Amino acid sequence: MSRTKEWKSFDDQLALLKERGLIVENDEAALDYLERVGYYRLSGYFYPFRELEITLQGGLSYQRNNRFIEGSRFEEVVQLYVFDKRLRLLALDALERIELAIRVDIAYLLGKRDIYAHENSACLHGNFAKKVLKHSGKTRHDEWLEKYHGFVHRARKEQFVAHYLNKYQKCQFGWRSRFGILVLCPNCFRV
Repeated sequence: MSRTKEWKSFDDQLALLKERGLIVENDEAALDYLERVGYYRLSGYFYPFRELEITLQGGLSYQRNNRFIEGSRFEEVVQLYVFDKRLRLLALDALERIELAIRVDIAYLLGKRDIYAHENSACLHGNFAKKVLKHSGKTRHDEWLEKYHGFVHRARKEQFVAHYLNKYQKCQFGWRSRFGILVLCPNCFRV
């Protein structure tokens, strides 16, 4: 039994889907999806439309076989794919809004206490700012600051970064949250 699948052209992929019982009403549109999205990407969306094979030997077990459930249509697979894509985009949009709100709140609260709070260990929880790690001999805050300063150094040629560093010599916490670089975890702060 060969472990490698043979390469198939888009036309061959479409023919295989039809051979397995998937109804394709518009070959041109189906080929367009196979060319743009890919057979492999769509295969996860084919899955719920495939026949279920139940076995009672040695207990109840089941698996999907390669045949499609009677009446399954390529258009339904595409609708499921598009629904999933839209749902993912909505979820990512909501997550971005939550992340941004948290970053703004953290920057605001810490900036109110000290505009350089991210560098001031007195503003941070002791486990983060004072506890020395065995593997490095540094605190987690020291390790984070190294990453942070490395990021600022790499970004120094960006026009707004250069302006800020030239005018203020170092960056405030709220300013650095603009990059979305590793945000200090909320339990690192003493607010």
